[in-house]
Amino acid sequence: MRFDRERAEQLFMDAAGWDRSSSTAELLSVDDERTPWEGSLFSVDQLPVAPELREVCLFRYIRTHARAEQLDELLALARQLEARPAEFELPLAHLRVLDAYFTYRQGDNRRALELLEAEIPRVQKQPPSGYGDYVHIQALVHLGACYESGGNLFQTELCYRQALRIATRRGLFKRYEVEGCLAKVLWASGQHAEALELHRGEEARRVAAASHEYRFLADSHLSAAKCAVDLKDEVMAAEELAQAARLIECHPELGGVPRGYLLLFGGELETLRDNVDTALDQLTRAVSHFERLDSPCHQGAIQAKTSLCHFALFEGDFRLANTIIKKLLQEADEKDCVEARGRLLLLESFLYLTDEPPARSSFESLIRRLHLINNPALLFHALGNLYTYALEFLDEPEQAFLLARIRNLRPLLKRSCYQDLYQNYVTKRYEYAIENRLARYLQNDLEGEWERIEAEVE
Repeated sequence: MRFDRERAEQLFMDAAGWDRSSSTAELLSVDDERTPWEGSLFSVDQLPVAPELREVCLFRYIRTHARAEQLDELLALARQLEARPAEFELPLAHLRVLDAYFTYRQGDNRRALELLEAEIPRVQKQPPSGYGDYVHIQALVHLGACYESGGNLFQTELCYRQALRIATRRGLFKRYEVEGCLAKVLWASGQHAEALELHRGEEARRVAAASHEYRFLADSHLSAAKCAVDLKDEVMAAEELAQAARLIECHPELGGVPRGYLLLFGGELETLRDNVDTALDQLTRAVSHFERLDSPCHQGAIQAKTSLCHFALFEGDFRLANTIIKKLLQEADEKDCVEARGRLLLLESFLYLTDEPPARSSFESLIRRLHLINNPALLFHALGNLYTYALEFLDEPEQAFLLARIRNLRPLLKRSCYQDLYQNYVTKRYEYAIENRLARYLQNDLEGEWERIEAEVE
């Protein structure tokens, strides 16, 4: 039987997942067509006759096996389709994008970038279709992840925003997943308020609830809670954590990593509230939970240990804090936790803002290791801390070196983000550092002088 384009688009959108609940399998059974995407792939010749329906079958097969990371099956399919490329352009593009994604997952970021940058123009030249847009969205999301791994948050944000525009135009549920990716990169670059707004999107949560996407919902509430904690909004953080807790209690499949982050962010909220004992208890439980999972979540465990390390800093025990940071950095390297390592190096840079900064040799060691921070916003913050130290204790060449490294981050951050960071960690601190340095040479206490004059006037 023949399918018109509108009918084919409806079938694809049902298969890909959008805002209305319908079943492609049911539609296909009504049309008495075979649904050969289940199980191991047969010969391509077993696919339905209608080209549009073949694409829907191949899409579902590819997505199912990609989610299960069954790469051998995908490779076998690619070999069959490559023998007839003119008939299967979009499924082949889908497979090439997935190949780039798994290449990225294996750590070859440069090769993944090359594959995606070559594939995206080819996808854009295809006739407009739901499948074409889906592959384009996937390619942009994976390209954004590659840029993020390379430390270019500006390009990452651009990729996610472009993917979001396409997904929104199509009405795909995928747009909410892309929104979540965008929110996380905004958070990573210090744009916490905008990230919080995206994570708390009512429409996304309503559609996710109707579609039983409970893992998405839990991630939405937990991510929003983290943003609220960073913004020091205790009420909103508590509200989001409460909703996440209800979901996790009702759905046992969320009892793994999500429960660990519930404990972690709950501990950070209690830290914000100055409930030290409760905070320590929750953070310790978070560490234990992450490490006892069947597949331990090393990233979460180190993040929770880093939060515990903050207590040593707050208590003014800088030697203990330095010892803990070094131990956790070693663990982050062993477990290949890149993001955790970056945040630990940032934490180490805070030691140079204390009354007992480490020795000059330690300062130079940290400078050499800062290239390991792949997040330019975190790197800016760490360099800003060291620049403040340099303004007070080091000579102008060292100050100029650090300022040059800060300015080199401009291409990697959105203009407004860079300007906010520069204002907070350079401009404001320059005045503070100069005043602090010169205070050692001032003979009179200005506050005391004011009090003396006011007493005389009275």
